[in-house]
Order: sequence, then structure tokens, then C-alpha cells
Amino acid sequence: MAQMEVPVPDISVHDVLRVLFKHQWPILGLYCVIVAVCAILCFFWPPTYEAAVRLLVTHTREEPVISSDQNSVRMLNQLTVTADDLNSEMAIIQSSAVLEKTVRDMRIDTTPERWYWRLLNKPFVFVRSVYDSYHSMPSPTPLVKGVQRLADKLTVTPEQKSDIIEVQLRWGDPRFAQAALERLRDNFMAQDLLVHKSPSTQDLFLAQINLKTAELTRIEREIEAIQPGGSVDALRLEREIALKQASDFEAEWRKARAMAAGENARVDSQKTQLEATPERVLTEDKSVVNQQAISNLRTEILQLELKRTELLRKFQPDNRLVVEVESDMANAAAALEQELNNTPHEQTTEINKVAESLRQGASVSQVELQSNLALEKAMRKEYVDYENRIRKLNSNALLIQRLGRNKSAVESSLLQYQREYEEARMQDEMNRTGIINVVAISPVWADPNPVKPNTSLLMKLAFGLGVIVAIGFGFLLEIFDHRLKSDSDAEGHLGVPVLTALDQYDSAEINL
Repeated sequence: MAQMEVPVPDISVHDVLRVLFKHQWPILGLYCVIVAVCAILCFFWPPTYEAAVRLLVTHTREEPVISSDQNSVRMLNQLTVTADDLNSEMAIIQSSAVLEKTVRDMRIDTTPERWYWRLLNKPFVFVRSVYDSYHSMPSPTPLVKGVQRLADKLTVTPEQKSDIIEVQLRWGDPRFAQAALERLRDNFMAQDLLVHKSPSTQDLFLAQINLKTAELTRIEREIEAIQPGGSVDALRLEREIALKQASDFEAEWRKARAMAAGENARVDSQKTQLEATPERVLTEDKSVVNQQAISNLRTEILQLELKRTELLRKFQPDNRLVVEVESDMANAAAALEQELNNTPHEQTTEINKVAESLRQGASVSQVELQSNLALEKAMRKEYVDYENRIRKLNSNALLIQRLGRNKSAVESSLLQYQREYEEARMQDEMNRTGIINVVAISPVWADPNPVKPNTSLLMKLAFGLGVIVAIGFGFLLEIFDHRLKSDSDAEGHLGVPVLTALDQYDSAEINL
């Protein structure tokens, strides 16, 4: 069965103009809206500036030939830069070590993003946090976020048919973009040198220098703790002075001990003489008679005899009164006899001058003995102190002598390591000039004009594409309009030919 061909209506310029004039206001309105929205977007869109630097990759690295002759190092033929070399340098530029160092130096991890980016990313950040919390995953740190942010704004591309790498960084501030790219370039140079440099002994010598310096400082502190500003010669001189003073004190101590021994012997002799010498001597010895007492006793005896005679005249001898008087007479007679038999002697004595002289001499000798003993004790103490000091000086001299030998050995090693370090440093510096194979062609340059938004381009597109979109919108309205607009539409819709058609008239003309 043959397929029916659908006739394609012919579209003339008259039909196009008719559609345009029919929908002129919607087309014009849409065009104005497109231009206005683009203008508003260009006005409120935050500008983004671009900083760029171009790096030349070369093969100037020295390739030494190892041999027993140190002067046999020569340059090999210079190799061409391959795509692998360019890709390697690009990988180093975008490595985490370079980016992290740049982020820390520029403090990008503490610099907040623009408000609209935070607003747009807030739902995604929330969803990411919920996902990480559900799966017990650690949230990214500010440093990781800063590295990702810097990596998103960094573009590294090789130029075609050249050994040049172009690095571009886009940021909202041209000065910050230039400073960040300069820091990135410096960090890349350092990392490239670290990656390509050959192992050196400079760090080893520097570590040994630090160790020897610390050891030398420790030895000097020990010497300073033993004797401030001490040396073996100074300690030897001080020891000789101490020996002389100790000898003088020993002589004084022995002299004081001899004097104390002599005074002690003198005191003992004086004590022995003093014990044999009486304290007082007898100068006069005479008897002393109490005549008054004797006279009284004789008088009393006579009176008692007279009284007894009188009583015998009156009474018998055995009378009590007579007996009492006789008894009193006997007592008085006994007392008289005792008094006459016990006549006391009166002796006169005086202080023995010899004993007194001995006592005074003993006191003086005792004082001198105590003085000599105190002097001997003091001299003995000083002598013992000097002996201890001399022993300490001897010990310190031996210790300082040992520390001095260690210090000399450490200083010699330190000097040797310093020479080796300087030679290694100069060798590394010479090698570094041959290791660097990336050179910046020009300084980092930041375009003062923003790369985003491109206002002129956007407005040109708005003016140009706005016309096309607006006209297309007009034709779209015409497509969705199903009213009959011409004779051909009527014939196509009814399937019969049109016999006649009335021209279009305005309503005012019809009313006339």
C-alpha cells in the first residue's frame, strides 16, 4: 500500500511577516525580558579574576658518570622534553604537598567562601554530613576543604607543540589570586627540587653539627658548674695557694698544740703544788682563861659552903636541904675544875701568800690553756677545711682535665663537621642549579579585568540570541494557535476547494 504524501505548505515571506506582526508584543516582551535578565545577571554576578604564569620545562639536569676520578663528571647529550615530562611536572604542581603548603601559607582554609556559594552548597553540605554521620565517616577538615577549593580554581594545561605549561588560578580578588599563584609557584619549585635532587650528606653533617654543638654546650656547662671560668692551670694555681695556706695553718695548729701541752703541764704542776700548800698559815698561839667565870664559880662555892654550915647547925647532915646544897657544891666544884682544866688556846692565822700566788698562776695558766686549746681547735678546723678544699681541687682538676680533653675532641669533630657541611652545602648548591628543570618565563600576572562575567559577550548574546529566541517564541505561539488563518488552511482542514473568500476589513469600514 502506497504511503500517502502529506503536502508541505509553502511558507512565504508574507506569512512570516504576518506571524511576526501578529505576535509582535509577546515577541518584544520576551526580548526585553531576556536583555533585562542578562543585564541584571551581569551587574550582580561577582567578578572572578584570573592570574597566570607560564613555566618552561627543560632538560638542563646534569647526569654524572660514576667513576673513580672525581674530575670525570661530564654532561651527556641534552634530552628532549617528552609528554611524560610535562605530565610529571603538571602532577607535581597539582600534588597534595604543593597545594597543602600553599593553603597553609595563604590561609585559604580559614578564608570563608562567598555567601552565595555557601548558600548554594548548604544543602549538599548537609546531605554530606548526614551521609558521613550515618556511615561513621570522618568529616573533611578545613585543610582538606581548602585544598579542594584551591584545586577547583586551579587550571594546569600544556601548550601545544611546546615545552611550556600554563598555570591559571581564578579567584574573586586579583591581588590574592596573584599572591596565591606566586606562592604556589615557589612551593612547586621547592617540591620539584626535593623530588629530583640526588641524596646529599648536607642534612647528615648538619645533624652531626647540632649534636656536637649540644655536646660542647653540655661540657662547658659542666665545667662552669665545677668552677666558673675554671681551667686546669687556674685550679693548679689555686691548689698551690691552698697548699701554702694549709701549711701555714698546720704550723700554727702545731704551735698552738705545743703551747697548749705546755700550759696543761704547768696547770697540772700548779694544781699539785696547790694541793700540798695550806690555804692559811698560823702566826700566833696563846691560851685564853675566862677569869670572870672562874671567879663566879669560886664565889658560888663559898656561898654554898656558908649555906651548908648554917644548915648543919640547924639540921642533920642527911637532911634534904643539906643534901641539895652539898650536891650544888659538888656541881660547882666540878664546873670549876673543868673550867680550870679546859683552858682554850687562841690561834691567829692569815692567808698563805704562796698558795694565793699558786692559785692566781693556776688561773692564768688555765685561761692561757683554754685560749691555746681554742686556737688549736680553730687552726685544726682551718687545716682540715683546707685539706678538704685541696682534695676537692684535686678532684675538680682531674674532672676538668678529663672534660677539657673531651671538649677538645668535640671541638675538633665540630670543626671537621663544619668544614664537611660547608663543602656539602656548596656541592648541593652547585647541583641544585643543574637539578632545576622548570623555569618561569615571566612573573605571575593577574588580569585586572574579570574573566567572569564577560559582560560584553553576554550582552551581545542577549541582543543576538534574544532576537532568535523571541522570534522562535512567536512561531511557537503560532504553532499552538489552531485557528484558520488563510485559504490554504481552510482547504487543508475541510478537504474541499475554496470558491471565494472575503477580504479582511476593519470593523469601522464595515460599519460605514
